[in-house]
Amino acid sequence: MFINKYRITLFSIFTAIIVLIIDLQIRNNYLSQFSFTDMFFYIISFISELLLILILFSLFDKQKILAGLLISIYLIVIITSYSFYFYFNTLPGINTFAFLFLSPENSISIINDGTSIFQLITIVGIIAIILAVIYKNSGKYKPYSKIMLAIFFAVFVILNLVLNNNLKFKDNRTLPFTNAVFSIKQGFTEYKNYEQADKIGSRSYNLPEVKSKKKSAFNIILIMNEGLSPFYLMEYDYKFATDSCINSFINKNRTDIFLFDKAFSNSTVTAVSVPFTLAGVNPVQGKHQLSNIPLVYEMLENNYGNVATSVITSWSYDELSRYKDYFSSEKLDYFIYREKINAPKVVDMAADDSLIINEFSKFANSLKKSERFFTFLHFSNTHYPYYCPEKFKKFHFEDELLNNYLNSVNYLDKNIDRLFKVLEGKNLMKNTIIIFTSDHSESLGEHIKEKGHFGKFSAFKNKIPMWIYVPDEIKSKIESRGGIKAERVRKNTALPVSNNDIIPTILDLYNIKKPEYMKYGSSLFNKLDTARNLYVYNGKGENRTDSKEYFGIISADKYFVAAYEHEDISYNLYRLNDFYQEHNYWKKTLQSDRTAYIKKTKEVFK
Repeated sequence: MFINKYRITLFSIFTAIIVLIIDLQIRNNYLSQFSFTDMFFYIISFISELLLILILFSLFDKQKILAGLLISIYLIVIITSYSFYFYFNTLPGINTFAFLFLSPENSISIINDGTSIFQLITIVGIIAIILAVIYKNSGKYKPYSKIMLAIFFAVFVILNLVLNNNLKFKDNRTLPFTNAVFSIKQGFTEYKNYEQADKIGSRSYNLPEVKSKKKSAFNIILIMNEGLSPFYLMEYDYKFATDSCINSFINKNRTDIFLFDKAFSNSTVTAVSVPFTLAGVNPVQGKHQLSNIPLVYEMLENNYGNVATSVITSWSYDELSRYKDYFSSEKLDYFIYREKINAPKVVDMAADDSLIINEFSKFANSLKKSERFFTFLHFSNTHYPYYCPEKFKKFHFEDELLNNYLNSVNYLDKNIDRLFKVLEGKNLMKNTIIIFTSDHSESLGEHIKEKGHFGKFSAFKNKIPMWIYVPDEIKSKIESRGGIKAERVRKNTALPVSNNDIIPTILDLYNIKKPEYMKYGSSLFNKLDTARNLYVYNGKGENRTDSKEYFGIISADKYFVAAYEHEDISYNLYRLNDFYQEHNYWKKTLQSDRTAYIKKTKEVFK
């Protein structure tokens, strides 16, 4: 009778332990870094999960259909979390389910790519057997009283309130990813937070109309690439012909090209880097800064009467968290993204980049003779898992990751070459300024075998290619009003620069005064302060799931990196050309310098 009475309890504990073992196995690379406090909340989360399973199984007595439905939902959550881990190779948690709510279509594709049929059948089979055993034996034990179930539920709620309070100070690294109800609740909260004004989404800004608008004599194309590394480009001395067309264009126009040797991203996260770059602000200023300032094309149309604007990307802006709403504007004349033309996906959230050239050609054809344009082209096929059509594949290395990446760079090169041809065919090259950059770089295992662009900053993650093409005709016109001084810009190309310098540069070209909030960027055509700091930041709320915050300062020949891990901050200082970060001379630097770095780090991490 004792065994019958407590069979459901024992079975619940057994099931929860199996789930915990799976969870711990996945987390084995992270648990060694846990503090006692972290483990305390982890255990609370496990007990909470155990109570959830016990309550669900107890419902089988009189609510078999409801219990079966709830456990099936729980099963879906586990499969989703499992898929997330194997697809992104990072810990799932509350952000997983925010992602589910924000982009269900893409979530399904991730589940498909993250798990095999065998894995899915195994998971479903195990759960089905458990349910069958419980169903068969559900009438053989004395059910818990309503009071006991009420107590279980009350304790379950209290524990989740404790976990919820913990998230005010930490993120979800201490949360077992199979904690279904808590994760979904937090995920939905995160999803709702995207509706707030201080998130990437709705913008509200005041931009008084200029009574007397100017006329522009030139066009600007801002090309933003995805995860493009300068270490694999010919113009940055890579030995293989990855971007022969771009390199040929640069060599052919040497006097009109300014190639920056030490350019860096402002973040290694696309959802951070791109909007902050286009707004001309730095992530250390906070996301709230994005909600009340205009974007560059809004400023241009507000000041110029003959500038048509466009944003053309192969990205899925319906799936990125409210990107469509963030970039949309009544002052944007032409806005194309993947869903707008129903293009099929070829990488995680994007279509074939060739559509960008097709749509740009249409945009150029729509211009009136007196009109000039500003266009933002966001390429994506160099994003993992990297895309290149078969007919353009030219590299066949044994290293599949390297092979796929180089082929995707080669395909980008072909699309940029098509862009050049469109400009030449429409006689636009002679009066079009081209700014070429990337949102961040991409590590292919060069440094401590890290791949991708997450984790502690290194040059392989945030050193980016950047060059600006200014035709002679335009250069001379701007010089006549004291603008571009080629000799000065040549000196700047040897200094550290950042994506945050791009919008101030564009405003300088259009003779628009730089707003005060763009304090972290400078025009690349003006004299740069050789001792200025460039900031790099990834923080909480940026869809990170490993709870680490990273902050970097690049100045002169120094590369400072701070990593916030479990209430401790590690400080690292390298020489800028020490790409492999072999010599950390933090302890050997001056005390005054260390104090300044620590102060700025704590300001950012607070």
